[in-house]
Amino acid sequence: KAAPSASEDCDLAAEAALLAAYHGLHEVASEAVGIISGGKPSLSGQVRLDFAQALINIMGLAEEVEVFTQRMVDTRGKALLIMDRGLTTALRSADNDLVEDCASCIWATALPLMQPGLRGTARKAIAA
Repeated sequence: KAAPSASEDCDLAAEAALLAAYHGLHEVASEAVGIISGGKPSLSGQVRLDFAQALINIMGLAEEVEVFTQRMVDTRGKALLIMDRGLTTALRSADNDLVEDCASCIWATALPLMQPGLRGTARKAIAA
């Protein structure tokens, strides 16, 4: 498949990837991310793409996704670092829809880490 040529096409694919990843549609999200390779999304499209890739990594844990293993905690922690940077970018861009997407993904990613011994992993992202 050819990479999208216009920034708007990349942004649309990034938004589709994020929505699919957020709703657990791993194959659809991966396909949408693959479409963007070689394209150049806008800043908001890049943030959504980064979030989608972080969520895809979490989905890659398969049955470990809800089991508290060190791998699950590390994967979610790395995803939260990426998402925290994305939220900072979204706040600077004053794109309210993007800020809402970021907050929703951060909350869904951090929620399983809100156990007493794991809260430090999610504290910074949740505090933002």
